[in-house]
Amino acid sequence: MNVFTGIGRMGKDPESKPTQSGSAIVKFSIAINRRFKNSQTNEYETDWLNCVAFGKTGEFVAKYFRKGAMIGIVGSVQTRNWDDTEGKKHYATEIIVEQAHFCGSKQDGGGRAQPAAQGQVDASGAFFPEPDDTSLPFDI
Repeated sequence: MNVFTGIGRMGKDPESKPTQSGSAIVKFSIAINRRFKNSQTNEYETDWLNCVAFGKTGEFVAKYFRKGAMIGIVGSVQTRNWDDTEGKKHYATEIIVEQAHFCGSKQDGGGRAQPAAQGQVDASGAFFPEPDDTSLPFDI
C-alpha cells in the first residue's frame, strides 16, 4: 500500500502551470520535522518533501496556501527518473497529493489567503459560509 499522510509548512509559494489539456499542475515543497532530535545537535532535523497536485486539488492549493502555511496532505509517494541532454541520469521522489487540508489556526493566519467572509472551503475550492443567526430559518 502506497499512502503518505503528513503535516508540514510550505517552503515557498506554490507554482502553478496548466497541462496540455488545460488542467492545473501545482508544485510545492513542505518541511516536516522528524519526531526525534539529532543526538549530536539536540535539534529536530527537517525533511523537505517535493509535492505535486493536479486538477481541483492543485487549484485549491494554489489559491489558498502560501509560503509558511501549515498544510496537511494525503497522497502517494512516486519516484521517477530521466536522462538529461548530456545523458546523465536524474532521479526524483515526490508526493502526489490527492487531498490538502488547512492546519493553521485563524490566530496565526495559517499562512493562507483568507476568504472574504467566514466559512469553510472544500478541496474543490467551493466556499461554504458559516451560518449566523439571521440566516437560519428558525430561532435559536
